[in-house]
Amino acid sequence: MNSIQITFAMALSAVSLLTFPNISYAQSAPQGSVLSKEAARTLATFWSMDTERKTPYNIRMVSSTTVGDYKTDRFYLTSQPFETGKPDQVLCTFSRNVKQGVVSPVYIDVGGGADAASVAQAPHYLHCAVMNIEWRATNLDVRSRWANTNNNNPWTIKPHVTDCFVFPYVQATRRVMDYLSEQPEIDKTRVGVGGASFGGWFALLIAGIDNRVTSVFDLWGCGGQKERHGWHNAVISKLPSDEQEAWLSHYDPNTFLPNIKASTMIMLGTNELISGLRL
Repeated sequence: MNSIQITFAMALSAVSLLTFPNISYAQSAPQGSVLSKEAARTLATFWSMDTERKTPYNIRMVSSTTVGDYKTDRFYLTSQPFETGKPDQVLCTFSRNVKQGVVSPVYIDVGGGADAASVAQAPHYLHCAVMNIEWRATNLDVRSRWANTNNNNPWTIKPHVTDCFVFPYVQATRRVMDYLSEQPEIDKTRVGVGGASFGGWFALLIAGIDNRVTSVFDLWGCGGQKERHGWHNAVISKLPSDEQEAWLSHYDPNTFLPNIKASTMIMLGTNELISGLRL
C-alpha cells in the first residue's frame, strides 16, 4: 500500500468507528481486567493535565483555505512549557465542514516514527473533521518545534521520566483535544484517534490515558515491549533495568489497556517485527 492508500484506509476505518460507536472490532483487554494500583496512580498524577491547561493555546496561523463548505486551517498550538520555560509549538492541520448547523465527529491523525502524519484530505469525502498533528518531519521548514525533548537520546527518562519524547507528544495531543472540544463544528462525544506504526502506538496509549477518545484505530501499532521482540524492544532493553521498568510502566500502551473505553480497531501483520500487542 502506498501512503495515499494507507491514509484512506485509516480515515475510512476511523469514520466507521465514529459512525458506529458501539462496535468494537478488537477487544483491547480481557473482560474484567482492571488497572493495577500503580497504573491508576500514574494516570491520576503523572498524566494529569493541570499544568498543561494553565498554558494558553496561543494559536499562530500559518495558512487557511476554504473549498466549498470545508475549511482547512494550518496553525501552531502552544503546548506545555515544562521546567525549561520553553513551550512546545505543535503544528496542526484542522479540516472540517463549517456550514452553519453542521456538527461532525473528529478524527485525530497522529504521525508515525518515519515521517509526518498524512495531510487532512479525508473530510471532503468522508464527512468527518480531521485534525492532523505533525510529529517529526525534520526535513520540512514548517514543522512542530519540540523544545523539551532530548534529541541525542529521545528514549531517555533521565533525569526525570518526562524527559522521554513520548510525554510531550501525548500531552500535546490531549491539549489539541481540549482545543477541539471548544470548536462549535465538532461533536466532542465522537472523538477518534489513530495512526500507523508509532502513530498507532501513540493512539492506543492516548486512548488508555484519556477516556474522551471514543474510537481508536491502530495500524501496525506498538506495545507489549516487555513480551515481544522487535526494534523498540531492542532499544528499551538497552536501558538499565530500573529505567526499563519505569519506561514500560509509564509509556507502554499495555499498562493502560484495561482503561480503554473506546471502540478499537487494530491491524497487525502476522510476522510483525516492530509491533506487539497483548490481545
